Amino acid sequence: MTSRPAAGSDLCLEFRAIHEPEPGKRLCAVFNEYWPGYHLWMCKHPGGWPALDECRSRLRAHMPELFPVYESILDLVGHDHDRGRFLTLWSPTPIIRACSQAVISTDTGPVLIRNYDHAPHLCDAIMLSTRWGGVRTHVMTDCVWGALDGVNDAGLTVALAFGGRRAVGPGFSASLVLRYLLQTCTSVREACDTLRRVPVYMSYNFTMLDRSGAHLTAFASPDRPLSLDLSPVSTNHQQHIEWPQYAEFTQSAERRACLSEIVESTATVEQAIDAFLAPPLVRSQ
Repeated sequence: MTSRPAAGSDLCLEFRAIHEPEPGKRLCAVFNEYWPGYHLWMCKHPGGWPALDECRSRLRAHMPELFPVYESILDLVGHDHDRGRFLTLWSPTPIIRACSQAVISTDTGPVLIRNYDHAPHLCDAIMLSTRWGGVRTHVMTDCVWGALDGVNDAGLTVALAFGGRRAVGPGFSASLVLRYLLQTCTSVREACDTLRRVPVYMSYNFTMLDRSGAHLTAFASPDRPLSLDLSPVSTNHQQHIEWPQYAEFTQSAERRACLSEIVESTATVEQAIDAFLAPPLVRSQ
């Protein structure tokens, strides 16, 4: 599958679809392909990643349902010290990206639509279908087993976007938190309860929609309690802009206003997709 580029764009990214119910050879091959780049990313952490024992204990304590999957992946790729730390995604190297996402009511029901605003080489470009722990999920991967967005067999769908704050603290990568939500939650309410107890290392916005039609965006941060926003749109700030330079560069406020207009005027999924492929939601910087 090739991503659908915006008009006038010469960027093209090939996506691969992988169906593998349990961690196996195909996921191992992806890890081995991407490991050099991810290891380089690890080495860029200004303070270094925490020790392996701490990373493992944090994963086991906060996400016990994921720990057997973590061990299974390590059995495939090797119980190396750095690989073990990387896969926990506990207090990883900070990374900043920009995305837009919205829950839109269409003639066929509500849908969650989002786009990615970061360099193609920073995207796994893997659509992974699994049945880990008996839960079927379809996700766009990040860091091999985390997820930028996805849906589970209960009908819960979640997408993440950077929250536009400088705060960094002890916690997990947002993509692993999202993976955990899909593995353990069946509704927006359950996902919010989980987000209240699982620490996240940077500020992130989790936009959610479940089978009942319930939807909201949860604002998670490492230094303050979870807050909820019933607006159907989310970009790269939370209740208000707290990092003006970043917000200006990424046009976070402008994109949010554009999303609000799309929500009000869009009737079909195709119309919504077309709107997501035009400025300011599409940017070339």
